[in-house]
Amino acid sequence: AFVPRKTADTRIQHWRNDVCIEHTIRAADHYQLMVEDFADALINKRGPRFAPMDAVCNMEVIDRIMAQLR
Repeated sequence: AFVPRKTADTRIQHWRNDVCIEHTIRAADHYQLMVEDFADALINKRGPRFAPMDAVCNMEVIDRIMAQLR
């Protein structure tokens, strides 16, 4: 996993055999985008783009990793 940079585009090269496909991920503050989406969901009475259960699952994984480190 990686965290895209806030101030510069990130380029990823995907190789399949001899063919390289380059993907560009635009620079952005991804946490800010998630907060803005959540606020927009509240204002417009729609579900958030990122389901709350995703965050719960991520925290469970982090908790398990931390328990193994103890």
